[in-house]
Amino acid sequence: MLTLAVLWLGGPAVAAETGREVYVAKCQACHGDRGRGDGPAARALPKKPRDFSVPTFWASVDDAQVERVI
Repeated sequence: MLTLAVLWLGGPAVAAETGREVYVAKCQACHGDRGRGDGPAARALPKKPRDFSVPTFWASVDDAQVERVI
């Protein structure tokens, strides 16, 4: 029912998923289990993924910025 309401209201389809589900599906391979940028796919990237465990990163962004990236 929630998914239908979100779609009807024009919201993103991922709204019915939890943040954890989205992270595991879209981010974990590069950013790792704990968000430190050490996931198994990170080694294949030219630049190390951002370390989300650093508090200064979270102090520099707001929810809207994070939502746009996701």
